[in-house]
Amino acid sequence: MLEASLRFFHLVALLIMATSSLILSLGLRPRLDADDISALRRVSVAFWVSVIPAAGPGLALWFWAGKPAAFYSGNPVFHAKIGLFVIYLLLATGPTWFLHRRATDAEGGLNVPRVLRWSMKLQLIVLLIMPALAYLMARGIGY
Repeated sequence: MLEASLRFFHLVALLIMATSSLILSLGLRPRLDADDISALRRVSVAFWVSVIPAAGPGLALWFWAGKPAAFYSGNPVFHAKIGLFVIYLLLATGPTWFLHRRATDAEGGLNVPRVLRWSMKLQLIVLLIMPALAYLMARGIGY
């Protein structure tokens, strides 16, 4: 029962992260007005709040519940997935920083740098690869 609960919370948090990333990617247009900035800030907060519930049960599944830790620790596919998750989070820091720091005094609107829009697109590409790696791990590939 513990393993099923952890997997459920892990999946729900990852779905919130993925949905938030998609909304941010679609919402970061070349020019944002104050209402758009406010809405995207809330979505960004939802993204970062969901990181802990995604990582916490993931770590618990790795070390305490489910398959033995050796299954994950010795699996290069798992290491690739963890590496992509870190890259995913690093790509998310730029738009978050922009929305929360630079956009505080943007009453008349704000131009979004092209590099931030590209980082969101890269983030979505990484997001598409991670479930494929999870599928390969579930099938025992790499172990």
